[in-house]
Amino acid sequence: MKEDLGNNRKAYQKSKLSEDSISENPMELFRKWYYEVEANPRIDETNAMTLATKGLDGFPKARTVLLKKYTYDHFLWDVIIDKYVKLYKTIIAA
Repeated sequence: MKEDLGNNRKAYQKSKLSEDSISENPMELFRKWYYEVEANPRIDETNAMTLATKGLDGFPKARTVLLKKYTYDHFLWDVIIDKYVKLYKTIIAA
């Protein structure tokens, strides 16, 4: 069985991201993006996201998490406890 899925690609050309159009605080940019997604009625869980971190072994680790809260300077995710312990020990997140 062989199927070409190359034509399934969507065009994601809503706007451009340039240094002139963003705040110095990345949380303000996140808030803007979050409100845009939250306003979309086709998206059920606007707080679901993939969190990628650098593991203790030096390799990237990614997991799907639910954002519980965000403030001017931090995020709080709802994660499974053993994953949280690993995240707590991790220094770098992207």
